[in-house]
Amino acid sequence: MKITFALAVLLLLAIIGYVEKQYTKPTAPSSAITSSQHTTVIPATITKEQAAAIISELPEIIAWSSYIERITQGKVHGMIMDTSEEPTSIDGKQYWPVDFYESQPPQIHRWESFLVSLDSKDILVDDIADGAISLQEWRDHKKPMAQIQ
Repeated sequence: MKITFALAVLLLLAIIGYVEKQYTKPTAPSSAITSSQHTTVIPATITKEQAAAIISELPEIIAWSSYIERITQGKVHGMIMDTSEEPTSIDGKQYWPVDFYESQPPQIHRWESFLVSLDSKDILVDDIADGAISLQEWRDHKKPMAQIQ
């Protein structure tokens, strides 16, 4: 678990560094820019692995993973899986599907499915009853931390 967490943190730091590079441009003296010049900023696109790293850092996922290991005395673990080779489209926006599972060989049990936008600015929860809802709606209405209390 510690190694997985450390790798997830390193991946997240790499993502942050990559995104910062994409949005940081060298500044030229103001006299060098004319009114006819403009810059178009293209949003960064994340990979499915980066989407999985983002989900692994959610407080709910960290707490759920810890809970699963604690109650099973380390025999069962939480597991993040990016489940598609291609992004999925919801309302014209592209998302990477990422699932959180309880890994209890020889089977796995899905706890929740998430969708991370390609620009990493939106996270949806693919709720079975309500469809895709925002992360905040999920937290407010579904009370995910209550699952482990």
